[in-house]
Amino acid sequence: MWARNYYDLVAGLADTSPDAARMPLSAAGFIAQTAEQIHPDDAVMLRLLQLPLDNRNLITLLDRLDRPFEPGGAYDLEGLTAEIANPETLPEYMRLFIDSHRAGELLPPELNNDDRLTWLFFENMTAHKNDFIASWFTFELQLRNILAALAVRRGMPHLQQREPEYLKCLESVLVCRTDVEERLLASSAPDFGLAEQLPWIEQVLQLPADDFTRRERRIDLLRWDMLDELTTFTYFQMETLLAFCLKLMIVERWMRLDPQTGRKRLEQLLLGLKPVAQTAA
Repeated sequence: MWARNYYDLVAGLADTSPDAARMPLSAAGFIAQTAEQIHPDDAVMLRLLQLPLDNRNLITLLDRLDRPFEPGGAYDLEGLTAEIANPETLPEYMRLFIDSHRAGELLPPELNNDDRLTWLFFENMTAHKNDFIASWFTFELQLRNILAALAVRRGMPHLQQREPEYLKCLESVLVCRTDVEERLLASSAPDFGLAEQLPWIEQVLQLPADDFTRRERRIDLLRWDMLDELTTFTYFQMETLLAFCLKLMIVERWMRLDPQTGRKRLEQLLLGLKPVAQTAA
């Protein structure tokens, strides 16, 4: 398929100057602004990046949970409430989940509702026709499940890893069943036998368990590196804009957790675009 290029748009992003005190724009703002300047098909892909927030908000409303409605998704509170009552624009996997939720037929039974919806979401995204979308969410799925499996190992050190209680706990935190998840369930090796297939798992195995900030920093650096890898040859194509938006989401998160780290990530994000923009000159 022929790839559309967005020279001026990417060059404009590279010229953005990070303010020492605040973000130049939010991820949601970037999506709204950029969607008006790109092909409609590419705008649809950009909005897919908001779905994890929409998933969380959907569960919050359906299960009437005592947690805040998170801003930044594709749907605001009024819009998502209306869609739950009468789905018209929701993705198919969300409609399927709502129907199953109303019928009381949610599967698999060992998972909570957040994870059931996450399962449907990842099944949908990892099969996407765009290689970047499919590869990114495949990575996110693998990372999520490996972190969950390691947490189970740490939390149940007294059990042999093939004992029924251990396996039951592990099955309750893993979503989807690709070859990676099957390996997580079957292997007792330190790396679950995945080091050859997923070289980055070594970085995950070395994450500090007792320092939340340092641990989260290293996880997001792993994400950042993966985005760089996925956009090595995309230059001014849509994938560069998708990766920029995902990195902007990482920056936003760190602006909340640790503003100093957030500012460093923002500078890294904008500086990383300059060599690309210079090739258009």
